[in-house]
Amino acid sequence: MNPFGANIKFFLLAGVVMLSACSSNNNQDILAFMEQVRAESANRIRIEPLPAYPPYVAVVYQSAGQRSPFAPPREVVTSDISGVLTAAPDLSRPKEFLERFNLAELTMVGSIQHNGVRWGLIRDGDGSVHRVREGNYLGRNYGLVTQVSESSLELVETVVNGQGGWIERPRNMGMGEN
Repeated sequence: MNPFGANIKFFLLAGVVMLSACSSNNNQDILAFMEQVRAESANRIRIEPLPAYPPYVAVVYQSAGQRSPFAPPREVVTSDISGVLTAAPDLSRPKEFLERFNLAELTMVGSIQHNGVRWGLIRDGDGSVHRVREGNYLGRNYGLVTQVSESSLELVETVVNGQGGWIERPRNMGMGEN
């Protein structure tokens, strides 16, 4: 006698009984529930269809002569080259220490007076403080100190005017300003 044959017969009989239970007509409650849901959904808010969009039109980007769309627009800065025409500065003159720095790197931090001479105290780009008086030079544009007061320093820079000549450009450096 085969032990597996009895088990197979048992499972086949159980499967037939289960399938016959599913085929009965006792699902009227499920059908009624489905009809109720369909009736309620007819009264619900209807969703409007999506609007019609215009058709896609491809655009070819012509980059010649235009800035990159990822770069910010450039600001056009016009410089004022007005000033008094002058002779070229003395290029053979030995440069003073503060002529190594741009004027923007120099800051007036104070002033002192000794034996009737007022000195301006200037902090350079490296953090050191230096004394200047009338007649000293500072900045890379041949800036000649013309006056030192308690809270400001006046100087005249000699710069190229872009047309082959030199002009004098007056500057004022206030206390704590670059």
